[in-house]
Amino acid sequence: MSKLFFVVFLCLIISVFAISPADIGCTDISQADFDEKNNNCIKCGEDGFGEEMVNRCRDKCFTDNFYQSCVDLLNKVYEEKDTPPVQE
Repeated sequence: MSKLFFVVFLCLIISVFAISPADIGCTDISQADFDEKNNNCIKCGEDGFGEEMVNRCRDKCFTDNFYQSCVDLLNKVYEEKDTPPVQE
Protein backbone atom coordinates (compact mmCIF):
# COMPACT_ATOMS: atom_id res chain seq x y z
CA MET A 1 0.00 0.00 0.00
CA SER A 2 2.84 2.39 0.79
CA LYS A 3 4.31 1.79 -2.67
CA LEU A 4 1.01 2.76 -4.26
CA PHE A 5 0.82 5.89 -2.13
CA PHE A 6 4.38 6.78 -3.12
CA VAL A 7 3.62 6.35 -6.83
CA VAL A 8 0.49 8.52 -6.60
CA PHE A 9 2.35 11.14 -4.60
CA LEU A 10 5.21 11.13 -7.09
CA CYS A 11 2.78 11.61 -9.99
CA LEU A 12 1.22 14.57 -8.22
CA ILE A 13 4.63 16.15 -7.61
CA ILE A 14 5.65 15.66 -11.22
CA SER A 15 2.42 17.24 -12.40
CA VAL A 16 3.30 20.39 -10.44
CA PHE A 17 6.46 20.91 -12.41
CA ALA A 18 5.09 19.79 -15.75
CA ILE A 19 2.14 22.18 -16.10
CA SER A 20 1.93 25.81 -17.10
CA PRO A 21 -1.08 28.14 -17.41
CA ALA A 22 -1.15 27.70 -21.18
CA ASP A 23 -1.32 23.91 -20.79
CA ILE A 24 -4.84 24.13 -19.38
CA GLY A 25 -5.99 27.15 -21.38
CA CYS A 26 -5.36 29.86 -18.79
CA THR A 27 -4.07 32.79 -20.79
CA ASP A 28 -5.12 35.62 -18.47
CA ILE A 29 -3.46 34.49 -15.24
CA SER A 30 0.05 35.24 -14.01
CA GLN A 31 2.45 32.41 -13.35
CA ALA A 32 2.50 33.28 -9.63
CA ASP A 33 -1.32 33.16 -9.34
CA PHE A 34 -1.39 29.97 -11.35
CA ASP A 35 1.22 28.34 -9.11
CA GLU A 36 -0.70 29.30 -5.96
CA LYS A 37 -4.02 28.00 -7.26
CA ASN A 38 -2.44 24.88 -8.71
CA ASN A 39 -0.77 24.14 -5.38
CA ASN A 40 -4.16 24.38 -3.67
CA CYS A 41 -5.52 21.81 -6.11
CA ILE A 42 -2.57 19.51 -5.52
CA LYS A 43 -3.02 19.76 -1.75
CA CYS A 44 -6.63 18.65 -2.20
CA GLY A 45 -5.39 15.71 -4.24
CA GLU A 46 -2.85 14.81 -1.56
CA ASP A 47 -5.58 14.76 1.07
CA GLY A 48 -6.72 11.48 -0.42
CA PHE A 49 -8.87 12.60 -3.31
CA GLY A 50 -6.33 11.83 -6.03
CA GLU A 51 -5.58 13.05 -9.51
CA GLU A 52 -9.24 13.35 -10.51
CA MET A 53 -9.70 15.95 -7.77
CA VAL A 54 -6.70 17.88 -9.06
CA ASN A 55 -8.04 17.85 -12.62
CA ARG A 56 -11.55 18.93 -11.60
CA CYS A 57 -10.08 21.66 -9.42
CA ARG A 58 -8.18 23.09 -12.42
CA ASP A 59 -11.30 23.11 -14.64
CA LYS A 60 -12.23 26.41 -16.25
CA CYS A 61 -8.94 27.95 -15.16
CA PHE A 62 -9.76 27.65 -11.45
CA THR A 63 -13.06 29.56 -11.77
CA ASP A 64 -15.31 26.56 -11.27
CA ASN A 65 -17.13 26.00 -7.98
CA PHE A 66 -15.03 22.89 -7.52
CA TYR A 67 -11.92 25.03 -6.99
CA GLN A 68 -13.67 27.08 -4.31
CA SER A 69 -14.82 23.88 -2.62
CA CYS A 70 -11.24 22.67 -2.59
CA VAL A 71 -10.04 25.91 -0.99
CA ASP A 72 -12.84 25.72 1.57
CA LEU A 73 -11.83 22.16 2.36
CA LEU A 74 -8.21 23.20 2.88
CA ASN A 75 -9.30 26.09 5.11
CA LYS A 76 -11.50 23.71 7.10
CA VAL A 77 -14.68 25.64 6.35
CA TYR A 78 -16.58 22.38 6.40
CA GLU A 79 -16.67 21.39 10.04
CA GLU A 80 -18.57 18.52 11.50
CA LYS A 81 -21.69 19.73 13.20
CA ASP A 82 -22.62 18.50 16.61
CA THR A 83 -25.33 15.94 16.54
CA PRO A 84 -28.57 17.06 18.12
CA PRO A 85 -29.21 15.79 21.62
CA VAL A 86 -31.18 12.59 21.89
CA GLN A 87 -34.60 13.22 23.32
CA GLU A 88 -35.90 10.60 25.68
